[in-house]
Amino acid sequence: MKREKAILFCKGGAGQTALRELLQNTDCDCHCEETSEKTLKFVKEQSFDYCIINAPEDEGAGLAKALSSSDILVILLSGEEMFAEISEHVAEFGAVVLQKPISVKLLKNILVSARAFRNKIKIVRQEKERLESRIEDIKIINRAKLTLIQYLAMSEPQAHKYIEKEAMDGRVSKRVVAERILKTYEY
Repeated sequence: MKREKAILFCKGGAGQTALRELLQNTDCDCHCEETSEKTLKFVKEQSFDYCIINAPEDEGAGLAKALSSSDILVILLSGEEMFAEISEHVAEFGAVVLQKPISVKLLKNILVSARAFRNKIKIVRQEKERLESRIEDIKIINRAKLTLIQYLAMSEPQAHKYIEKEAMDGRVSKRVVAERILKTYEY
């Protein structure tokens, strides 16, 4: 299994050192940044699995929102007094909020769970892409059938059978045949 990569956004000092040590115990490679701008820039340039944010609530929530469209899992650390408010605010961005202080065991458990969720999301995305491709195939094939009906006065079953036969005879997909038909009859 490849080592996962985390980017840590922390203002520096003892908090950054403690978090870096925590991450070293999770078998996760860690890169640290001290501003949200640098963190965003670095995330765009390189691939990370996690972004752990230990920053003032407004700045941390802003970074979580900015990262919401990426595939990176955002873990935001919050003090007890702001935990409920921050959790509610960043939940819509898909960020996980942990209440400080955190332990190595808790962080490892979160990362394991995150890995499972990321894999599930990947499977769902692949299925979505497959279905979207299939829908696009059906649209093109149906347009080709309509073209055959319009230009060659075929019935729908005849157009369907024609496309299937051409695909089998040519050892190509029905979409390829449909695209050829559309290319021939549509300008």
